Amino acid sequence: MNKQLIDRGPVIGQFMGQDIPASLSYSDGSKYEFVRAGVIEADGGFEMEQLDDEEFVITPGLIYRRTR
Repeated sequence: MNKQLIDRGPVIGQFMGQDIPASLSYSDGSKYEFVRAGVIEADGGFEMEQLDDEEFVITPGLIYRRTR
């Protein structure tokens, strides 16, 4: 079963022209909070080594950490 995004928290800023939601909630009960914007390489790439445990990235380079 794929989890679905069910809620975005309030917009707390913008990064590369995209809104930054404060949090993301999914249908499986997991919740993630915005941590930071990642470093985007000159070629538009994203180095996954920037991520710590329990973190993931969404386009355009927003990093979120699982809170539950």
